[in-house]
Amino acid sequence: MNKAIEIAEYVIKKYNKMKIEITNLRLQLLLFLLQKEFIKKNGKELFSDEISAWSYGPIVENVYYDFCGFGSLPLWIFKEFEEPEKINKEIKIFIDDFIGEFKNYDYYKLYELSKLPNGAWENARKRKSYIEEYDILNEIENSKSRSVRIMESILKEIKNLSFEERKQLSDKLNEYVENL
Repeated sequence: MNKAIEIAEYVIKKYNKMKIEITNLRLQLLLFLLQKEFIKKNGKELFSDEISAWSYGPIVENVYYDFCGFGSLPLWIFKEFEEPEKINKEIKIFIDDFIGEFKNYDYYKLYELSKLPNGAWENARKRKSYIEEYDILNEIENSKSRSVRIMESILKEIKNLSFEERKQLSDKLNEYVENL
């Protein structure tokens, strides 16, 4: 299993290479969302470090303190460092894909995604504890439940449409999927 600092350095290097600013707080939110997405897709944690539930959002404390000297300024890796050898190719691909999807999200959008109602961060804050893997798993399960309820509601509405309306909807959905 990786250490969060290895993942953080890789993420910072990627953002620096893309010439996109990344602050310490933005990095913290990305680390949490990476952890959540990795658990969702792989059923295990991306890194072993604990995630605290601060008022600013989820924080991997040891990573936060390593970069706190930057304050709210963008993080830059000034010294050359080798890409961490401990991050295997599949994990790098996972991180690269994730960054590709979230690179343009600012701190506030990432903050919203990390602080879902009854989510991992909120539940850990209530307990005054760390965000545990089971908190993240519960958040994932709850979001699946919401998605299922939304889909069921949409399907009920579709049943009430006429054949022509269904055809128009189908055409629009196909067009949308082709443009993804």
